[in-house]
Amino acid sequence: MSEKANLFLNLKTFKDFYSEEVELICEYFSIHKFFDLQEIMPKTGRDTSFGVILSGEISIIEDHRDNSTRTTGDFLGEMALLESISRQADFIAASDGTIAIMTFDDIENLKHKRPHLAVKLIHRVTQAAVEGIRRSGIRANRKYMILMADETKISELVNWVEKEIDILSNVPILAPEWVAQILKQKVNLSVKQVIRPNLLVGGSDTIGVQIILGNIKAVICLREPLIRRPNLASLEAIFRLCDTYQVICATNIQTARAILPTFT
Repeated sequence: MSEKANLFLNLKTFKDFYSEEVELICEYFSIHKFFDLQEIMPKTGRDTSFGVILSGEISIIEDHRDNSTRTTGDFLGEMALLESISRQADFIAASDGTIAIMTFDDIENLKHKRPHLAVKLIHRVTQAAVEGIRRSGIRANRKYMILMADETKISELVNWVEKEIDILSNVPILAPEWVAQILKQKVNLSVKQVIRPNLLVGGSDTIGVQIILGNIKAVICLREPLIRRPNLASLEAIFRLCDTYQVICATNIQTARAILPTFT
């Protein structure tokens, strides 16, 4: 076992990982020492990395919220995996210590070489982010709409969006990358967050996480009811989450029209 891997092995974060898995994963992390009162992972717009604290303490300082502290074994910056908004908090060292940092590009490289490990790692990080939000007591803000469509239904979606642009332009929207591009080109509608199915960060799992967090008010998914689709299991999982967390869901344009007034 390498010296680097030994830094990770005893952390609660990796208790469900085999030592061989930790050995492989740790190669994608860079190790950095920090000192008391030093700013960690400075804000530069949207974060493109997350960290695991190997030793020491780091304070999370944000206006209008009580400050919290992360210690050995905790993640740092994991919310960037769930949201595309810029980070508002500052990370300030509360002691000397060491942090391991992985970039989102490194996650994709790990996925290319060890897909199972990449999925397992991101599942663990996402789980920690969700648990952290629940412990914090932050109330969910049900304001987001998800827009999806089969290829045969995209023109119908575009026409509906164009007719309702005055309302939808004020609604924060999540949409798959190809849908977002078409909406931008056809009706000049910019979505709040783009879902990139082929990526682990900002991919399809983002939809489920946001539903679980209570941030989604409605899912609009225009689809052909009789067509066979390769992503049926993913769609059915989303619909089950909508049922479980009482999220309004529309699979046709008439229902979408009925849902829209809830956003005004």
